[in-house]
Amino acid sequence: MKKHWGKGFATEAAKASIDYGFNTLNAKELFAMTDVQNLASKKVLQKSGFTFVETFDFNGEATDWFKISKPI
Repeated sequence: MKKHWGKGFATEAAKASIDYGFNTLNAKELFAMTDVQNLASKKVLQKSGFTFVETFDFNGEATDWFKISKPI
């Protein structure tokens, strides 16, 4: 809902997912993707520590691929 936009909920959820992936699943890297036009989602991923990898075709849609590595 638009009234909840910009309140940090997505960033908080992304950071909790990263914590779960690294600390519970013991993953070395995590990956995320979003539509190239979804600027808000890209901003959330970047604020959460993900870095852009590449743009690729996913089922006919241009998609941005991001990754984050577990800190040593």
